[in-house]
Amino acid sequence: MDDVGRARGNRSGRATVQGTRLNYEVAGAGEAVVLLHGQTLDARMWDEQVEPLARTYRVLRFDMRGHGRSEGVTGSFSQRDDVLALMDFLGIKQAHLIGLSMGGRVACDIACTHPARVRSLTVMSSAIRPNAEDETFKRVSSYVETAMSGDLKTGLQSWLSDPLFDSARAIPSVYERLRAMVLEAHLALGSGAFFANPLCVEPIDPPAVDRLAQITAPCLVLAGELDLPFFREGCAALSLGAPKATFIDVKAAGHMCNMERPNVVTELVLDFLSAL
Repeated sequence: MDDVGRARGNRSGRATVQGTRLNYEVAGAGEAVVLLHGQTLDARMWDEQVEPLARTYRVLRFDMRGHGRSEGVTGSFSQRDDVLALMDFLGIKQAHLIGLSMGGRVACDIACTHPARVRSLTVMSSAIRPNAEDETFKRVSSYVETAMSGDLKTGLQSWLSDPLFDSARAIPSVYERLRAMVLEAHLALGSGAFFANPLCVEPIDPPAVDRLAQITAPCLVLAGELDLPFFREGCAALSLGAPKATFIDVKAAGHMCNMERPNVVTELVLDFLSAL
């Protein structure tokens, strides 16, 4: 079935938007919720959240460009514009945006630049405030440089071995899912994988960290208690800068808080959304 047919009611498809094809799934009915995954991951990271959310909401999850089953990166592009174009394709005028790590940054960019499209914002484990001197930033930058040099597999393996995923590695079922997303799916994209092309993203100017006061939507900020300071500090900056932000620590969880403590995170998100 063609893209138009899928947009009119099918639960999954590949949408041609912004010069690429994005793999997406839709479940449920009601106000729209858009789930945005982290770097090198894909829509599968939200498996535990989709069904509970879809009982009340129309839930859209998709693989960002250069991730999962979507097409690879071939030139400069805007992640926020990809999201907005997919929303347009599916007839979604406004949505509750939920993003983890990179997905949270993309959600913040949209909230700053297109506030009318954002009903609410839920950000998890996101380094909204960059710090080039932070050891985590330096390590991750070295992995990306390795991938960009042509050795994608080594870069991804180093990334998976980083302390960022220590608490996820302690839960074998979670770590196996991470490996599948990071290695199997990302390696299948080869030179088009996002991890080998991060400089192709067109940033907003000024960056979101300098315009957090412009985020007018209600905002829930979740930080894993065991996450690295680089990301916890970013979450703290967002919770202090956004006028309608609420900060919550997710106990006994690290960076992948929604996968490590799925029931807790899902309940927190549902409570937040139901109170709006």
